[in-house]
Amino acid sequence: SAVQCRYTTPSWSDATSCHGTDSATGPAAGHTNHGTLNLTGGWHDAGDYNKYTAWTAGYVVGLLRAYEASPTAFTDDYGIPESGNGIPDLLDEVAWGLAWLARMQLDDGSLLCVEGVGHDSPPSAAVDPSYYGPPTPNASLRGAAAFAYAARVFGARPEAAFQVLADDYAVRALRAWDWASANPAETYYNNDDGRQPGSGGLAAGQQEVDDAGRLRSRVEAAVYLFAQTGEAGYRDVVEDDAGTVVPDWGPDQWMSEEQELLLWYSALPGATASVAEGIRARFQAGVTGNGSQYPAVLDELDPYRAYLQDYTWGSNQSKGGQGRLLQLLERHGDDPDLGAEAVAAAEDYAHYLHGVNPLGLVYLTNMRSAGAEHSAATLFHSWFSDGSPRWDEVTATTPGPAPGLLAGGPNPSHSLDGCCTDGSECYGAAEFSYCAESWEPPLGQPPLKSYLQFNEGWPANSWAVTENSCGYQVKYILLLARYAR
Repeated sequence: SAVQCRYTTPSWSDATSCHGTDSATGPAAGHTNHGTLNLTGGWHDAGDYNKYTAWTAGYVVGLLRAYEASPTAFTDDYGIPESGNGIPDLLDEVAWGLAWLARMQLDDGSLLCVEGVGHDSPPSAAVDPSYYGPPTPNASLRGAAAFAYAARVFGARPEAAFQVLADDYAVRALRAWDWASANPAETYYNNDDGRQPGSGGLAAGQQEVDDAGRLRSRVEAAVYLFAQTGEAGYRDVVEDDAGTVVPDWGPDQWMSEEQELLLWYSALPGATASVAEGIRARFQAGVTGNGSQYPAVLDELDPYRAYLQDYTWGSNQSKGGQGRLLQLLERHGDDPDLGAEAVAAAEDYAHYLHGVNPLGLVYLTNMRSAGAEHSAATLFHSWFSDGSPRWDEVTATTPGPAPGLLAGGPNPSHSLDGCCTDGSECYGAAEFSYCAESWEPPLGQPPLKSYLQFNEGWPANSWAVTENSCGYQVKYILLLARYAR
C-alpha cells in the first residue's frame, strides 16, 4: 500500500501504491499455470523487493514469539494505519504478513514458494510484472507453522476479528500440512537455470532446501499443530526428530530459532516429560559447556562483550541470535542465578548493535532523531540506491535511507565479483571501475572492522556487508523486547 505522509515523514513518502502488478501476477516459466493471482501485500524481504514464503513465515513466527515472550513491550501507538484500535501494533503487523501468506495458498492447501517482483526507486516506480513460483513442501510446511502459531496467539485475544482470523488460520495450517505430507518430493529451485530450467531471474534468495531443511520445517509445523490440536501424531513427529533439529553438540549462533522452537515445545503440557526434560538439559549443557557460548562471555573473549565464534554475511543477525540463546537460559534453565547473569550478558549484544563496537556505529540506519549521532548513513537497498539524489545516504541536505533498518554487519568473507580478475573486465560494464578501488575496509581488516558504509552494487557487492533483511530485523526485535519497558 502507499506510504503516505500521515504515517511517515515527507522524506520517505511514496504516495502511490507500489507493485500494482501484484494484482495480476502470473507464473514463472516452466511450471503449472495457476492463473492470474492477487498477491498484493506482504513485506519486501530485504534490499530487494521480492517476497519469499518460507522466510515470511519465519518472520511471522519470530514476531509472535517476541510478543508472547514480552507482551508488555508492544503498544498500540507506533503510527501505523492500525494504531489506536486496541490491539498491539506488532500483532497488526503480523496480520499483514499473514494476509499475504494466505494469498499464496492455493485451493489444495499448498503454498506457492516465492513471488518475484520488479525493482525501482521509489518502490512505486517499479512497473515490471510480478511472477510466482510453484508450491513446494518446504513453503507449505513453513506456512503451516505460521498459520498454526498465529491461530493460537490470535485465538487468545478478545477481539472478534482476531477470533475469526484464528479460526481461518487453524484450517489453513491443517490444509498446508496435508498437502506437504502428500507431496514430499516436490522441489523448485528459483533463479537457478542450471537445476531448474526457466527459473532464472525469479527473485534472488534461493527458496529450496535440502532434506534436512525440509525435516526441520516438518518438525516446526508439527510443534505448532500439536499445540493447536493436541493430536498425538504431531507430537510423535516432533519427538522422533527433535535430535536432528538441534544436534547434541549444539546450539551455535545459527540455531537460535531451532533451539527456541524445541524449548517452546518442551513447555507444552502434552509433551512427553522425559523428552521435554531432555530438550532443556541438552540446551543448558550446550550453552554452558560450549566454549563459544556462555563460557566465552565469562572468559571475556570479546572486548565489546558480544562474542561471536564466526563473523559471516549477516553477522548482525548472528548477534541477535546469539544474544537470544543467552536469554533462553533465563526462561528454560534450571538455575535462576545463571539465568539472571545470562540475560544481563545478552543485553550486551543489543549494546553492540547500538554502538558498542570498534566503529562506534549504531548499525540501525538514520537514527539521529532518536539521539544516535553516529548511525548507519547508507546501506544496500533498491529504494535507497547508490546514486539516488535523495536516498543514497544521509547528508546535511538529503534524508538518506529511512530510519531503523538494521544493516548486515561486518563480513570478513566479502569480496569483489570474480569478473574483476577473470579477464572479462565485467563484460565492459561501467562498474568495472569499482574493481580498481581498494575497498579496504571492508577487505583486509580484522573481523569486527570488516565493514564499510557503502551501497555500490555489482561488482562491488556491497549487499554482502550493508544490506538489510526482515530476518535481521526480527532477530533484533526478539532480542530487544526482553529489555523494553
